[in-house]
Amino acid sequence: MPRQDIWIPYKDFDGKPLYKEQGCLIGDGNIGGKGKGLAFAFEHLVGSELEKDVVLPAKTYVVTTEIFYDFIEHNDMEWIYDETDLDKINRAFSSGEIRPSLISELDKVIDAFWEVPIAIRSSSMLEDSHLLSFAGKYFTTFAANVFDRAWRMRELTDGIKAVWASLYNPAARAYRAKHGYTDRDEAMAVLVQPLMGKRHEDYFYPELAGTIFSKVYRRPSPRVKKEDGVIRFCFGLGTRTVDRSHARLMYLSNPNLRSEGTLARDVAQYSQEHFDYMDCRFGAFV
Repeated sequence: MPRQDIWIPYKDFDGKPLYKEQGCLIGDGNIGGKGKGLAFAFEHLVGSELEKDVVLPAKTYVVTTEIFYDFIEHNDMEWIYDETDLDKINRAFSSGEIRPSLISELDKVIDAFWEVPIAIRSSSMLEDSHLLSFAGKYFTTFAANVFDRAWRMRELTDGIKAVWASLYNPAARAYRAKHGYTDRDEAMAVLVQPLMGKRHEDYFYPELAGTIFSKVYRRPSPRVKKEDGVIRFCFGLGTRTVDRSHARLMYLSNPNLRSEGTLARDVAQYSQEHFDYMDCRFGAFV
């Protein structure tokens, strides 16, 4: 389905009922663009021909923007909207107190994902709209989700705070300003999902991860059209597909076409040499 045909139903789509029905909604605020997009994709996949070929996370929890606003108010942090010192902002979020009511809700998240590492992802109100992407502007972090409950809770709450704080990094602020938005126009919801992959002895990672783009803005050949789409994939966690590392590009209309050329030395030069994983011995992202 062409993307412009999706905009009309997507614009009016409300993803909150899906998360609420699954018992995965924390707070009563906005679920953010990424949360909305995932719910929209889920609703369209279920019952479709693609459903049998797509493995979806068992659950996605959403910490809504209501919790974000409450954290700001509870810790007297309204000054952040005018603050330019990023270190000061990060320290304020890191040391800010989280209400016991949120801790109680996050206990359920820890129970749900006890056996697997988790991803703690941004889902701001402006993120992933059909007009703005904010790709790479906000923070995603990972938690190995091992050791005792107190350690897991600390990892989870620290991750949520780090995602909240990423609203105010210079790249995000510049992108908002470029498109006519201020800090007060934006707020952050947070998604908590199980990492997709398998345990390989002490390490956890998928054997393949990637990002698919519906349009090709840098075409290596006239044989590739802008609307053909491209996938960027790697071995291990998908972080290597978005951080300018050497990940494999595959144009969906010409999968054998290599943008780096076909000479062995060029293929080797632009091939992946390292991969990212969760080290479950030390509870670390490596």
